[in-house]
Amino acid sequence: MPIPSLVIEMPVTLGYSDSKEGGRVTWTEENIRKLLEKHDKNKDNCLTKDEIENAFKDLDAFFPGWRASRGLKYADSNRDGKVDEYEKENLVQYIFKRRYTYHS
Repeated sequence: MPIPSLVIEMPVTLGYSDSKEGGRVTWTEENIRKLLEKHDKNKDNCLTKDEIENAFKDLDAFFPGWRASRGLKYADSNRDGKVDEYEKENLVQYIFKRRYTYHS
């Protein structure tokens, strides 16, 4: 006699959602732009690694310092150590691809 299999389907959450599933909403590109603008402390339209790290802290990122280094490397096309207004969209895309969420 075969042993019946027991299948339990449970939702798996990985820290992101395509919808308002579980009370969490994915950051939009526009919200990310506003977040980065908020963290530009000296309002020079350039983001330093520290400013980017603080933005990742607001996103509840694991290892925000490491994530800021990776984001800076991805976005800083002229390698001057900061993300200027022309490179900011690259950073927005980098963050958006990671699908951070917040509680609605």
